[in-house]
Amino acid sequence: MRSLLAESTRRIILILTWIVIAHSSLLFGQVVTLQETGPSAKRIDVVVVGDGYTSAELGKFAADVNLFFVGVFQQEPFREYQNYFNVRRIDVASMESGVDHPERTPAVFRDTAFDAAYNCSNIQRLICVSTGKVLNAIGILPPTQRDLVLVIVNDDEYGGSGGAVGVASTNSASVEIMLHEVGHTLAFLADEYTSQPPNCIDSVEPTERNATKETTRSLIKWNTWIDPATAVPTSGTALGVPGLYLGSKYCPNTLYRPTFDSKMRSLGRSYDQVNTERFVWRFYDFATPIEAQVPSTTALTLVQGQAQQFSVTTPSPRTHSLTVNWQLNGNAAATGNTFTLQTNGLAVGIHAVTVVVADGTQSVRSDPG
Repeated sequence: MRSLLAESTRRIILILTWIVIAHSSLLFGQVVTLQETGPSAKRIDVVVVGDGYTSAELGKFAADVNLFFVGVFQQEPFREYQNYFNVRRIDVASMESGVDHPERTPAVFRDTAFDAAYNCSNIQRLICVSTGKVLNAIGILPPTQRDLVLVIVNDDEYGGSGGAVGVASTNSASVEIMLHEVGHTLAFLADEYTSQPPNCIDSVEPTERNATKETTRSLIKWNTWIDPATAVPTSGTALGVPGLYLGSKYCPNTLYRPTFDSKMRSLGRSYDQVNTERFVWRFYDFATPIEAQVPSTTALTLVQGQAQQFSVTTPSPRTHSLTVNWQLNGNAAATGNTFTLQTNGLAVGIHAVTVVVADGTQSVRSDPG
């Protein structure tokens, strides 16, 4: 059995007792694997498709996707946790190149695989696609290989959207656009800007982690990140200083955001602490700190005097290691990925070996389990 527990601040914990879950997956159709770091059941699996690319332009699509992911994995927290991701591309050809621009005079319409169109909901920068058609196209992959679905649109005008799928154009800001939209799609974050549309809705507390109407310090969702010396509400303009800044989720005067200016407010910024923490939580909704374990059974019968080796395999963040602690009957026994149990000193009877794997990342200060 596996469970995520909150041991303490800055800890993401997985405790394992010895059960193996077998997983097998196959790829079908026009699928290209760009990065595979582990089994899909224990990774964040990204699949990307393109809209408005003709069969003659699929080489351009491949190049656009490669350049896009180079940009994505240069930014945190994706850079630190790149080894937690599998990435696949599905080549889907459209009948015509480009996408719809109904706002232009004359209007422009293209016959494309996913019906991408600018000016969705009368917002010029908002690009909508047929989610049903996208999901049908990626259906050639098993569900474990489509945790995050992205669409690259073959048009260089600025635009994108978030939701069930993340969408971005090939504009020079496409990486920034998609990272902002993935904040919605994967991390369930709110926009932190104050302009409309969409309309400001401030009658209830926002569900998103980075927006609140609460002004009492102890009740603010991200209070663990606010320094005691920082005033609440916060009026400063310094970047990367957590506090309570007026204006968020299209509401200029009634909702608050965690920092003065993050990627969920302006492109070209970092996500900042609170949004990054939310991403790391979401990474661990898909990935697991224990990838494999030996032995695979939960109950062992040993002869007194016999030695038994236990081991776990863990993923590898870029700049820090996960901690592995072994216990015998609740007492500390060893650290590291392997532990050899010597039974000479054990009485005949039942004994428990437990391993706890933790990510002590400094990107997480509050873990609600």
